[in-house]
Amino acid sequence: MKSTDRVDAVLSQLDQGREPYYQQHRSRYAATLEALLRMRCRGGAALEIGYTDLFLFLLGADLEMRAVYGTEFRADNEAVESRRHTVTADGTTIDATIVRVNIEDEPLPLPDAMFDLVMCSEVLEHMDVDPMYALAEFNRVLKPGGHLFVSTPNSTSYAMVAKVIEGYRPHFYMQYHRDRNRYRHNFEHDCHSLLTLTQAAGFETEELDTYDVFEPPHPVGIEYCRRFGFSHRFRGDCLFYIGRKVGGVVDRHPAGVYV
Repeated sequence: MKSTDRVDAVLSQLDQGREPYYQQHRSRYAATLEALLRMRCRGGAALEIGYTDLFLFLLGADLEMRAVYGTEFRADNEAVESRRHTVTADGTTIDATIVRVNIEDEPLPLPDAMFDLVMCSEVLEHMDVDPMYALAEFNRVLKPGGHLFVSTPNSTSYAMVAKVIEGYRPHFYMQYHRDRNRYRHNFEHDCHSLLTLTQAAGFETEELDTYDVFEPPHPVGIEYCRRFGFSHRFRGDCLFYIGRKVGGVVDRHPAGVYV
């Protein structure tokens, strides 16, 4: 079954799957599933940062992970806690554990070297204080040789090139919210900042690429890069990173991302 068909089939059975956000991100979910399957990381323990019912289910059912965990954001007035959570589709129920934590400020309430896979999809761009704190925690809870998957919007895509040319500030989703919620993007990354962070956090890159999962490539950006000889590499609208833990944290505050 194609990854797009698989994602659609599971989403159609989930309450979350009817929400506009999940429908808008179907292409990204399919590309993410393909990336996870390429990693051949099966049968172990997985942690999804900023959990979704979709990937809790796919991690358990399709990647056959024996233990599935997720995190959800903890506001200042909420207790640090963990809870059981189940997701059912295709007649299969996946049992997961959800931990509530602020990943930029608080340690994950989980043991060292517990996981074979940490998945951090569309979360990094929301961090506004100390992303290395979170990445150091990802390193801590991963087994030696364990894998990290990250996806995050690409701030140097063809669409961002077009925005600069047309006189607009290049960003994907950094507008303020009328209701003052915290879910806007705070720092949108490029391939360089993503590599800087992951290498500093003790990961060796196995795969880094970009994919157009939100909208087609912007023709103005394509033409500008072609006409003036700029690279066409890393111009998709979403960065996908796969890395392997090869050691401890190398640099807690790497230059270029921190001052």
